[in-house]
Amino acid sequence: MKRPSLDRLREIILKAAELGEPERSVYLDAACVGDAVLRDEVTRLMAVDLGAVSALESRLTSLVDSLSAERKFDIPTIGQSVGPYRLERLLGTGGSGTVFEAFQEAPVRRRVAIKILHLNRPLSADMARFRAEQQILANLDHPNIAKVHDAGTTDEGVPYFVLELVAGEPITRYVKSAGLDRAARLDLCLQACRAAEHAHAKGVIHRDLKPSNIMVSATAEGPVVKVIDFGIARLRNPESGESLTLEGLHLGTPEYMSPEQASGGSADCDVKTDVHALGNLLQAVLCGKGVYDVGSLSTSNQLRVVAAGR
Repeated sequence: MKRPSLDRLREIILKAAELGEPERSVYLDAACVGDAVLRDEVTRLMAVDLGAVSALESRLTSLVDSLSAERKFDIPTIGQSVGPYRLERLLGTGGSGTVFEAFQEAPVRRRVAIKILHLNRPLSADMARFRAEQQILANLDHPNIAKVHDAGTTDEGVPYFVLELVAGEPITRYVKSAGLDRAARLDLCLQACRAAEHAHAKGVIHRDLKPSNIMVSATAEGPVVKVIDFGIARLRNPESGESLTLEGLHLGTPEYMSPEQASGGSADCDVKTDVHALGNLLQAVLCGKGVYDVGSLSTSNQLRVVAAGR
């Protein structure tokens, strides 16, 4: 039987290391379901040094990555400038970067969102994945997907890219605050579907389509959907057939995952993964609640429920 990839082992072990018992065993059962070789390999590696998570992460990372320069990389803070962009407000952090609202002085004056790789000592693979997200977004050109304006590196060599600033609300919150009827809600869902269709045509699977990543802005022409955060997207190379997955420790939101995602089978994710999420989103927008009512459960139990398709 084929040995599991090192990326897959790293993904499972780093996630399992965050959990205590019995959640860890439940997660490993779900992540390795149907693959005895994978479960044996994970168990063997975790037994090496389960008590030292940072050492384990370093050991696994060395199998697939080489460390970049030993110096520390400081993330800019509010009030500092990155190129022509002055950082004004923290918008959030994700698996690969920290996102700020910033103001651009030149050559045009505008507000933007800027995403900066947030690791203090970036690994070569983290750099590659961050650059891949840049390229994914640069290849997408659709009115319902946030646009990339610029890209570069800080004075210390940490990459960043600049995005259209989406001023709006998550789709489920917007439809309530705006008091939209069913037809208007369906129109917003169709906009999200068109964005996903465009991404799929470009070989991109978002893998984290959820209300907070589908923002709605009020415009003179009516409400407009903007899909954001391609941080764990999968890009399939149409020439080689190979895929690049932008993995972090968090692979999505359980409530909006497909069963194969919840089972830990990221290699099995394809366009159907996004279609599943969009169907779940449609129910949440129309009915006020998604398919899986798992918000009160622990993460491991959420994954188990979704993996079972219940």
